[in-house]
Amino acid sequence: MFSSGTTATTLVRARSARHARDAWSRLVDEKGERRAFAELASYAGGSDAAVHTLSRHGIETDLD
Repeated sequence: MFSSGTTATTLVRARSARHARDAWSRLVDEKGERRAFAELASYAGGSDAAVHTLSRHGIETDLD
């Protein structure tokens, strides 16, 4: 099993949408969407970078 930090790093570095969606799903399953986003933001370099990472791979969230 991946640690959440490894999963967040995998998402930030993902080159394919499939890998990114898989990593995002693992993070959300483990932490919930809000905490998963916070963790992604810490690895991606901030919330703007996290939003860019998700949108680049076509991942939508329910976060406002």
